[in-house]
Amino acid sequence: MARSPRGRLDSGVPEPPRRDSSISLFSATEDDQLCSHATDLGLQSTKPNPGLHNIGLANFGLQNLRLQDGPFAALGLVTAKRKMFAVAGVVALVTCIALPRLVSQSMQPRESLSPPRQKSIVIGSRHVPKGLQPAPKPKIMFVGHPSYHCVYPMAEDCPARELFWNAEVHEVVTENLMQVGRGLLVHADRDLVRNTVAAGFRNISLNVMRHAPKIADQMFRLRISEAEKNLVLTSLRLISLPEVQRLGFEVAMAIRRSLSHDRGNIQHVIEEMLEAKLDDISNMVHELISPPLLKLWGPGHARHQWDMTLESENIDVMTHVDGGKFYGSMNATFYANAHGGAPGYLPREEKAYGAWGGILEEGRALLDVIRLIVRSSGNGDLEVPGWAASLTSNVDMQDLGRELLSCELHEEDGMDNFMKAIFCPLKYGTQGIDALRAVAQVRRITMEPPQAKNENGGIADPLTDSASG
Repeated sequence: MARSPRGRLDSGVPEPPRRDSSISLFSATEDDQLCSHATDLGLQSTKPNPGLHNIGLANFGLQNLRLQDGPFAALGLVTAKRKMFAVAGVVALVTCIALPRLVSQSMQPRESLSPPRQKSIVIGSRHVPKGLQPAPKPKIMFVGHPSYHCVYPMAEDCPARELFWNAEVHEVVTENLMQVGRGLLVHADRDLVRNTVAAGFRNISLNVMRHAPKIADQMFRLRISEAEKNLVLTSLRLISLPEVQRLGFEVAMAIRRSLSHDRGNIQHVIEEMLEAKLDDISNMVHELISPPLLKLWGPGHARHQWDMTLESENIDVMTHVDGGKFYGSMNATFYANAHGGAPGYLPREEKAYGAWGGILEEGRALLDVIRLIVRSSGNGDLEVPGWAASLTSNVDMQDLGRELLSCELHEEDGMDNFMKAIFCPLKYGTQGIDALRAVAQVRRITMEPPQAKNENGGIADPLTDSASG
């Protein structure tokens, strides 16, 4: 059998035209014609092509042109015309190969952002349980004179308590919730989420003032500079970063493997896991943590290194096993596309309540960074009670059930699953921050970036090394 110009064995029987399964602007016959035109423009074709007559090029005798040394041999031809048509042949071949693929990719339908309703685990519910206490709502407060809250452009520093009323803090928390809620929360929900954040943080602050007045007074007397406020924003923003959440998910799996509720045992299992990843996590610290925040994480906090992770309620949420599917996603879109679905419509009340669960986790993180600032300033410690931002004390457990204190999803628990899809990734984020802080302390990572080593194992000096080279 002879080999055809395209490299196929020629049996004498014409092959049926090949058709790509993807969408194309060209039919199979048109694709073959385009390729044959390119072949006749100089790539080992000995057949006259009628298509060339149609464009007036056959008189140049290009059908007898052979390039034995590849397409770039055309550049050595004697006449300018042959050079021109050889280059045209190369361009036509590239067009023949690449254009249909590009067209088919551009014509493929885009992935829908709405999660499919395909499996038994459903995130969200069309109906809010009767009697469910609503999520916090914004309201106007009248106290006999215009309310005053410290604003940084008009003051050098503000009370730490004012961070719960700060619009910049609210915006960062809103963005975190929108990020982890992708697939369930859409941009049209942003105002609802922001209002719920403002109301939720107000509730946390007022509850501390009512039930822990000494702590509230301490938070009022502690002054936070604008630079320290910016550190608070930077720290909160870390919670929704996928890299930090993935690390926190590894921490969650270590907690579950510990089969214990003892803080010491759990910490030991977590640190064993981190030891195997020290180099990678150290690189994450340098890539994600700004020098001022790294300085805030400095010595003096070793005793409180795992405060968020080893809090009793957080341990309960991570270790709860009840035959469900442990939520292993960083955002709702990925999980919904892979494992389940959501109803086509979610009531605004449910979205607000789902956001409320995430706001409580963000409140825990805000209180933790305030404690860091208090200890760093030499003003002792800030012993904020756990109930201030706990799920147990702030969420209607009577209607939603104790199963909410878990990151396991269950069939038909649509509203509980919705809340878990918001607050569980944020819990992974706070655990990831604890892990980054722990590794920064173990490795004694400073504000300086890691230095390169020379061939002798010492610190590389670019001036002396270049001179010796």
